[in-house]
Amino acid sequence: MKIKVLSLSLIIAFTACKKNNTVDGCTDSAATNYNSAATDDDGSCVLPVPPNPTCDGHTTNNSLFPLLQGTKWRYDQTGSSSDYYVEINGTTDINGVTYINADWSQFNGNITGTKNYRIDANGDVYYRSGSSDYLHVPSNPTLNQSWVDEYSVTHIVTNLNASITTNDCSYTGCLEIKNDYTSTPDTYNYYKSGIGMVKSVDYTLENLEF
Repeated sequence: MKIKVLSLSLIIAFTACKKNNTVDGCTDSAATNYNSAATDDDGSCVLPVPPNPTCDGHTTNNSLFPLLQGTKWRYDQTGSSSDYYVEINGTTDINGVTYINADWSQFNGNITGTKNYRIDANGDVYYRSGSSDYLHVPSNPTLNQSWVDEYSVTHIVTNLNASITTNDCSYTGCLEIKNDYTSTPDTYNYYKSGIGMVKSVDYTLENLEF
């Protein structure tokens, strides 16, 4: 009888000791409130919200116009029921210079046009039209910086930290470029670091993929 009582006492003592050594908390190391000392998960874990590339940008690319292989933009065209898709899908050599291809398509993926881009040593993005290159997006823009494109349209940097809201996202820290198109004067394009163009007079970004 004494042996049984002793055994029961040891079990109770061990259980009590084990209970006293438990620490309630979050045991998921991926959580923002992870507790490395916790032994019992109490359901309090708070997991970080993954970035939305359409709104937040690509976390590993800071370019104002990322020309990464496989990048896909989906734009809603103003006044049209059709969406446009732009995809970086290869390169082309022109006069010994390598250009990056951006294919525009609509209607079930039918390609409607291809633009060729290159990035110079300063990180500025140029596009090719005819036999000449024209600045598309400067890597380190300055306020009131201006340039002229192939249609004699002047582009002027009017804001380095603009905000713009679309149907899908609210963007901050955007580059705002004003264009003096004759048909629609003083229109604006907005570029977000890691995303590229998010809004123009004709197109609004709906989705971004990498």
